[in-house]
Amino acid sequence: MLPILFGLIAAMVFGLVGYFTYGLDGIINHTWFNQVFWLLIVVGAAISLLDEVNRCLPCRLRKRFNLQWLDQLCAQMPCNSQL
Repeated sequence: MLPILFGLIAAMVFGLVGYFTYGLDGIINHTWFNQVFWLLIVVGAAISLLDEVNRCLPCRLRKRFNLQWLDQLCAQMPCNSQL
């Protein structure tokens, strides 16, 4: 959740600084500005998605592979009781 929030805040700050620097006409005419604005939001969402997917990955792998270090990693994970 925090990376999405950071991405949205970074995009907002980038938009404000870009508006004050280039003005409305400059923002509309520069295609890179729109790309960077949406890229900041998408990167924040992608990091959050990867974090959610990989959070319980050691516990899922522990069921398939019986390795000692996976047991230790899974014991430290908050999702241990869910799996």
